[in-house]
Amino acid sequence: MRTCIIETKGAPDSLIRFTEVRCFFNYDNRWLGYFDKVILCEEADSYKKPAWRIKAGQHITTKMRSKYKDRQELDLRKSVETYNWETKFWDTAKEMKHYRGTKQEYMYRNYMVMVLKSKSKNIYFANNEPLADIRNHEGNIWVPASGTMAGQIKYHNPKADITIFDINPTQIEFSKWINSLTSYPTTESVTQFAKSLGKISTSETFDPLITKWLPAEANYNCMDILDKDLESPTIMSNILRFLPVYHKHGSEYITEWQERNKGFIL
Repeated sequence: MRTCIIETKGAPDSLIRFTEVRCFFNYDNRWLGYFDKVILCEEADSYKKPAWRIKAGQHITTKMRSKYKDRQELDLRKSVETYNWETKFWDTAKEMKHYRGTKQEYMYRNYMVMVLKSKSKNIYFANNEPLADIRNHEGNIWVPASGTMAGQIKYHNPKADITIFDINPTQIEFSKWINSLTSYPTTESVTQFAKSLGKISTSETFDPLITKWLPAEANYNCMDILDKDLESPTIMSNILRFLPVYHKHGSEYITEWQERNKGFIL
């Protein structure tokens, strides 16, 4: 895997974080898995091991990732192939007119829309990953509020004491509703309930084909799971590969948190 060094040299913290997150996610905010480590340095040459080197404000394009995929050492600080945000024009408080109509504007807007929606508007009605392989667990287990995961975990672990968590209060509200139902809902009933949530953005539509499901009596906790160390087995879903998490915490914090808590992560 590759390491990317970001040369900070007095760039605004928000631009540094934006550059860092863009090393892990593509223009459509999807996880890339291209770099396994991103390191921030005032001077990129101070890092002596092989790495890609960029300046804060540079974005490595899809074409470049393909073109240089076999390179472990690459200095792009003077490259004309990258998309660039200049420090003197960077401003998160107002529109950056310098980039109006460019690819850079689209990428930044798309990024911020996802960050802002994730706080209360972005709802997951289903789950996009296989169910955690845990059966007949007794005792505490923490489960994300997204989709129908908690009901399926309850089906396979009827004696588990479930806590459902999410940073998004609207996602918690949906989870409380669906996990209180004694029978699995129809698409129509989910659609009807969704209207009560106000203006929302749906990332995954409801899956009407799940059969192994039970209502889940649970404790609910509206929180950022990365703000604490884990004390019980916890299903993380895609949280550790979710752009708003990297925007808030940064990759160094996430890596250290994951290492500390790996014994509890399912």
